[in-house]
Formats: sequence, C-alpha cells, structure tokens
Amino acid sequence: MWEWWKRLRNGEVSHPRFVTVAAPVLAGSPPPEASKVLDSTLYPDLLDAGGLSPALQRIFQQLSERLRVREAISPDWACVLTGSRGSQICVALQQRAFHVDFWNQGVQYGQGWTNDLTEVGRAIEAFQVHEASTARMKSDFSWFAIGAGLLHERGANSYVADAWERLVQSVTSESQNSPRGRLEDIVLEAANRPELRQLYPFTSLARLHFSRTTGFPFTGDCPFAMPIKSARFRVMAADGKLALGEGDAVQAADMLVANLPRNCGPAIHGTAESFKA
Repeated sequence: MWEWWKRLRNGEVSHPRFVTVAAPVLAGSPPPEASKVLDSTLYPDLLDAGGLSPALQRIFQQLSERLRVREAISPDWACVLTGSRGSQICVALQQRAFHVDFWNQGVQYGQGWTNDLTEVGRAIEAFQVHEASTARMKSDFSWFAIGAGLLHERGANSYVADAWERLVQSVTSESQNSPRGRLEDIVLEAANRPELRQLYPFTSLARLHFSRTTGFPFTGDCPFAMPIKSARFRVMAADGKLALGEGDAVQAADMLVANLPRNCGPAIHGTAESFKA
C-alpha cells in the first residue's frame, strides 16, 4: 500500500474510490481545503520539528512503540502503516487543522478533520494498534466520519453484494448516453451471472472490471468489458491488449465468464498485493 500511496500522492496514478468527503472541523463550517505547504503562521511547531512526519513521530513516542511514520515525501503530508491498516495525514490551508484517513485491507473505514495533532495520534493508535472497530472509532472520536468500515466488517460476501447493488443503481439511474449509462446492459447481465456476481465490480473509464479482492489496489487478472456502440460491447483480456470478442450483453457476459482465471472463486478481503491465487 505504501508504494501506491506514494504514487497517488505524486499524481502518478488515480484511485477509483480515492475520494475524500471531509467532515468539517467545527459544526456548521465548510470542510477545510488541504494544503501542500506548511504556513508558518498556522504550523510554526511543525516547521520547528522539521515537518508533519517528525512532529507526529514525537507524539507516537508517547503513545506506542509500534507506530512509525514512513519516510517523509513532503513536510505537509505523513503516512503510517501497521500491518493491513494505514493512515494518511495532511494539513489544512487556511486554518490550523489536520485531515487523517483510516484504511484497512485497501478499504477506507473512515476519515475526518481535527485541529489537534495529538488527537490524530490517539486515533491512529486506536485504529492501528488496538484495531478499534468502526463503531468504537466513532464513539471515541466525534470528528471521525464513517466510510465503508461498517459494511467491510460484515464480511466479503456482504461487501461484494452491496457493491453490486450500488453499481446497478448507479448505471440504471444515468442516461444511457452517458459513459456509465452505456454500461447498463452489461452490468445487469453480469449481475445475473454467479461467476461474475461473486467478484468485486468496479468501473474505470467507462469499462466494467472485476476484482478477486475487495480492497484497492484491485487484482488485474480478470477480463473486462467496454461499450463500443449501441447495446454492443467489446471484451478485453486482463492486460487490456488482447480483444477477446464483441457482442451484445449476453454474448459479452459469456466471454467474460469463459475467460476468468482458473479456479476463480469469490472475492476476498484484501488487496492485489496480499492476494494469493
């Protein structure tokens, strides 16, 4: 996950679900804007410490010896990983505040803003060292905004089923002339195929993809489908280089099923980095 986060931070890759809906620091106030520099009037203590990472590490020294901030990429951003759990921390632009997110097995459990860096440290300790549940995080930290954690904690089958329900709702609610709306026929057909329904579905660049894990980065070993003209689709091999054929939604779904990896079972919690076929 560390390598992916570095690439995301540097703008080298995009994340299909890397969207932060920030909780405001104060009730009724708009979400802060993240900054890419440290303002000396807002963060003099961070500048004195040499950046956000060293300042956060000092806090961890008082909390848990298991917590280590990863190498600093920039003075305004920090990353902490413990096992399958991780957090990214950044600063606000026009007010003193810190944003932190909470990831487990490639899924964002929650995130939030607080103006207290020690609170950030305590929350990371609770989540990564003590492996606090989503409900416990919300109970102990009022600023914690719940993401996909509650659903993820129910297990991979429930998480995948919810993903399919949300995808079907999304494509059927959009115009069929829109990029996602053009996927409606293949999404509905794939949703009725047990071999495909057991996998985690996601879309990228108006293409329907499947993953054998529920967390990002997803596995890239399944074929995918893309619309080519009215009610017809092209099925591509997992590497995106070989076209496996074209047809209507039924024919495309047949090709997707026929070209799944050998012994392809239900999607499991985890990421492509931890997946073992």
